[in-house]
Amino acid sequence: MGLLPLWLGIWELHQSKLDSQELNWQFENQARHFASASDRMNRADSWDQQLGVIRQLGEQSLFEVYLWVINRYNREIEPTLPG
Repeated sequence: MGLLPLWLGIWELHQSKLDSQELNWQFENQARHFASASDRMNRADSWDQQLGVIRQLGEQSLFEVYLWVINRYNREIEPTLPG
């Protein structure tokens, strides 16, 4: 019985490590998107081009958040097997 809390603690540490890795992955991706958008904004000639860059940045950022949520959901909620 004494091993159960130990195993649960180890599992929680492992999950926390995965959470940190996922957040770092998301932050690095977001930083790349923002750096790229900043470069494109500086090269944009018109307000319409700048709006296009902002729109694309928003879409990319939202997509990254969706990917992170899907990965986290699949890791934390194990699907039940039919039967």
